[in-house]
Amino acid sequence: MKCKECGRQIPDGALFCKYCGAAANAGGEDTGTNGRRLDFEKKQKGVRRGAAKKRGNGLIIGLAAVLIVAIGVLAAVLIWKNGTGDQKPDAQVPPAAQQNGEEEQTDWTASILPRDGEVEVGENMMLNAAVDQDMGSVSVRSVTWQTSDSKIATVSEGIVYGISAGEVTITASLALSDGSSVQAEAAVTVVEASVVYTATLTPDSATLKLGDSTTLVADLEQDLKAGVEVVSTVWSSDNKDVAVVSNGKVSAVGAGTATISVTINLSNAQAASANAKITVTAPEQTQNETTTQNNNQNNNQTNNNTNNNNQNTGNTNQGGGTNQGGGTYSTYNDYVLPGSNTSVYSYDVLRSLSAWELRVARNEIFARHGRLFEDAALQAHFNMKSWYKGYLTADQFDANVLNSVELENIARIKAVEAER
Repeated sequence: MKCKECGRQIPDGALFCKYCGAAANAGGEDTGTNGRRLDFEKKQKGVRRGAAKKRGNGLIIGLAAVLIVAIGVLAAVLIWKNGTGDQKPDAQVPPAAQQNGEEEQTDWTASILPRDGEVEVGENMMLNAAVDQDMGSVSVRSVTWQTSDSKIATVSEGIVYGISAGEVTITASLALSDGSSVQAEAAVTVVEASVVYTATLTPDSATLKLGDSTTLVADLEQDLKAGVEVVSTVWSSDNKDVAVVSNGKVSAVGAGTATISVTINLSNAQAASANAKITVTAPEQTQNETTTQNNNQNNNQTNNNTNNNNQNTGNTNQGGGTNQGGGTYSTYNDYVLPGSNTSVYSYDVLRSLSAWELRVARNEIFARHGRLFEDAALQAHFNMKSWYKGYLTADQFDANVLNSVELENIARIKAVEAER
């Protein structure tokens, strides 16, 4: 028989066309065996369709499971990222810029720490300036510092030094390697020093005899803080006709009072001062000296004559005779102690002189430098000397012209005078 579909000849009784696969009874005739075969084919097709439907449902379920897993993984990633804090993402620089090795331009800002600082007068404090952002490959090339008032505080390399109490603004200008720059400011308050140094003089007063000397010791009442040093110590006398001072050593050069002052200058701009009162007394005049002064004012008589009967006879010592120390000297041309400005005389030599000679020897040291004398006897004596040129009153005379030898001789003469 022929296939109803393709028209080819197929064996009789065949259920299907071996050429096209169509049922041999495609025409719808249901006779015998062919009818049963058609029912079987229909059942087989239903089975195949059921199996296909079951396979489709399984695929959908699988895809749903994969989708659920993917959503869970995505949620876990998001939770992990949120838990890492304020970490900056790597996406600050666009991918294209990262591939080309270029950095995106940033609006830089900077800060100075500490922002509000305080420093004492005479002390230092350190400031630090830095860019606020992560700079990557950009670096700070230089920092320039400025102060709004250098009379209150100065700044150099971030070190602020307090000058006087007040407030200043410190500015830092940072030059960056990308060609840009950024500034930062900080307020600094300068306060008075917490430690105010004061000085002392020991002793703070002294009484000296003419020609004597003493040494004053200057010190600070407070311990010096770290970094504070003594720069200089300055001594002075307000009356150099009475007392002179050098490095704390005070020498009495005239009767009266004087104030010795010391100023200790410190590296923190402080200065501590102290004073000491010095009283210089003149030696008491002996009876022989009094008589001699009266006689010399009228008759140029001997210093040892206490008898008014000799008022017109003259004095062998003042006229060129032998003095009590041995040897001779001329009252017109010579000194009692010719070398008192270059040599220190021994106590034995000084003890050999009379009271008048000691007094003259002591004052001729001043007379060498042109001093005038209020004592009439002394002035009359020195007026007779060819070497004497008096022109300075006591107020005009500066005792600093005396050298160390002269000061020592004055001190020794006074010591011998005090023994009598």
